[in-house]
Amino acid sequence: MFRKFWADKKGNLAVAAGILAVPLVAAVGAAVDYSQVSRYRASMQQALDAAALATAKQLGTNVSDSQLEQFAEDFFFANLDDVDVGHVTFTYDSGNSTSGTAIELSAHADYPVQFASVLGLTTVGVDVDSYVKAANDTLEIALVLDNSGSMSHNSRLSTAKTAAINLITSLATQTANSNHATPLKVAVVPFAGSVNVGNTHAGASWMDTQGKSSIHHENLNWADNPEATAVGSGYQDANGNWLTRFTLFNRLNNTSWAGCVEMRPYPYHTNDTTPVSTSPDTLYVPMFAPDEPDNYTGYQTEELPSNGGSAIYCTMWYWYPYHAYCRQWSDGYWGYYHPTEGFANRYGGDYDYYGNYVGGGGNSIIYGGYISEETYENNYITDNHNMPDGVLARAPETTGTGANQNKRQEWTWKYTNQTPSTPYVGGFGGGPNLMCSTTAITPLTSNVATTAVSAINSMQADGSTNVQSGVAWGWRVLSSAEPFTEGFSEAQVDNQKIMVVMTDGNNTYYQGNSLDYSKSNYNKSIYSAWGYTKNGRLFTSYDGSSNPSHTDATFTSAMDEHMVETCNNAKAAGVTIYTVAYDVPNGSSVKTALEACASTSLKTNEKLYFDAAGSSQLLATFTAITEDISSLRIAK
Repeated sequence: MFRKFWADKKGNLAVAAGILAVPLVAAVGAAVDYSQVSRYRASMQQALDAAALATAKQLGTNVSDSQLEQFAEDFFFANLDDVDVGHVTFTYDSGNSTSGTAIELSAHADYPVQFASVLGLTTVGVDVDSYVKAANDTLEIALVLDNSGSMSHNSRLSTAKTAAINLITSLATQTANSNHATPLKVAVVPFAGSVNVGNTHAGASWMDTQGKSSIHHENLNWADNPEATAVGSGYQDANGNWLTRFTLFNRLNNTSWAGCVEMRPYPYHTNDTTPVSTSPDTLYVPMFAPDEPDNYTGYQTEELPSNGGSAIYCTMWYWYPYHAYCRQWSDGYWGYYHPTEGFANRYGGDYDYYGNYVGGGGNSIIYGGYISEETYENNYITDNHNMPDGVLARAPETTGTGANQNKRQEWTWKYTNQTPSTPYVGGFGGGPNLMCSTTAITPLTSNVATTAVSAINSMQADGSTNVQSGVAWGWRVLSSAEPFTEGFSEAQVDNQKIMVVMTDGNNTYYQGNSLDYSKSNYNKSIYSAWGYTKNGRLFTSYDGSSNPSHTDATFTSAMDEHMVETCNNAKAAGVTIYTVAYDVPNGSSVKTALEACASTSLKTNEKLYFDAAGSSQLLATFTAITEDISSLRIAK
């Protein structure tokens, strides 16, 4: 019986369960408590991190340490979720905060446990801390700001100046206690139809001072100039001096190069290739808008007489109602009466000459047809039609509408001792510096409070819009290579190169007659940073069309494409780009281009593109960019 009793196992599970009941209940209760404590700790940590980040953004502002502490405490307790604040104590460490570089916070809570009491516990201590500091990288920032004429509307430029100054002032304060010798450098790049690199650089090694670039003599004919001798791809005078655009500026009275440069030939206008004399197209060519042909309103240029001969004849007529008198003769003499040849009249289609005609005095001469001279806008000096060699100057227009009239646009000898006027060119001031309307670039400077702020305050609104020129030069001022060498080496790992690009409208280039349909469209466009579009450089590598039309819309499309390509090249070189569309209407192509230009945030994986609909939004946008650039991070 004893052996049977001993072998009987019925009821063992119940006995075992009874024996283990107490520790099992304690374990399950402890697990529940542990889960609640973990949730409690996570809520406290999240609230403390948020408070530290929010408070750190106040560093460098005019806020006292006691105000920082109160701000941090209020922010922490306001963000505690499902936490009994009565059990929580908060600590603010002023030791780091007073240095202006970091915020250190901590919090403690005694969490009342429920089930773990069987283990002798009534509360569990929960401790969290958060340490936030501004990243210690040095910052190089290029402010690329639209200065086009539309920025004068609704105080846009004034607001942009305030926003830009707020940005750099805040960053200067935040970086003031950095252990770097130069923690912050700022460059200012105003852009409109072009970018002004500064006329003090006329003789710089990176400027094309010898006329070697393939675009330097575009629209300028030195070959027909008796003083010029071709030397390689350039020209020299008898004394060996290079004949360049600078030569023409120097020959004009009371006029000098304002400092703007043309876009380099593709692909150099989209990159930061270092300019070297051995590769002339990498050099920068000064902008020089040619003097366009004189507008002889009412004049008509005569073709050669159909009967040939070598007679002196009338080449230009001035019309009165029903008849005309001679304005200029084939030997260059001006006036209706020629001292040796008599005078000439025209009535309707009849051409009559009266005087001492060599082939028979008094006989009528039958002329060929005539060609009306076109009207141009940027006509700022008088074309002398009786220049020394005489041939081209007096040449009749025999090869199509405006043929020799347009040759006069290319004359290079006509600028000597001439005083330019300032014609009205579609709303812009004309002359040789047409479309050079901005103040000069301010290269990277550590003197933010004086030099950079002064440059921003000096900006003025005028001209068209060429965002790509701003982006390209924003990159170049950040670069360590010429033309501006103030940037740190691209190999420096603890340095950030940042560009902030802001514009209020589409890229614009204008047909020659788009702003005034009475003007000639021979050049296909008004002169600007790509020269005249008749030369085709704006469309080099343009994907929009294999045979693009010369319309304002096509010009904008090509400029957008070049702009995005330049941005992509700059980003690939390590530049972070923030872009801002300021008061730009929906549907504007520049919004698409700006978004494509913007870098992608490493923190949010979103584009660093902002759409600011008005002045208040622009100010808020620049504040957001400032905070993002500050790169505040949780260090522990």
